[in-house]
Amino acid sequence: MSPDETSHDNSEQTNPHEQMDAVYRDRNLLACAFAELAPMGGWTPAPDYDPEEWAIVHASTPTGQVSWHVPREMAASLVTRDDDYEWDGHSRDVKNDRLASWAEEGCWY
Repeated sequence: MSPDETSHDNSEQTNPHEQMDAVYRDRNLLACAFAELAPMGGWTPAPDYDPEEWAIVHASTPTGQVSWHVPREMAASLVTRDDDYEWDGHSRDVKNDRLASWAEEGCWY
């Protein structure tokens, strides 16, 4: 089975590091897809980490701004660049609260 085919069998990933890499890849792909689909989303080089290696993907939701650090190469290949992004200072907890509230409200735009 190729990596692109849908499978819920993770038995091939017995190494904990491989499992964690797979989880982060899933998370990063989801963050990139979300940022690309959001009406006000995109990516920008990460100013707080090596901007050649890391990017920030972001989206504005009705409950507030959300963002994630992802590998720059992934962001650049999947998400529209947005150099006008200004981080509103949200923490991970605030981001997760915003996402939870929006999901509870039905993810409306």
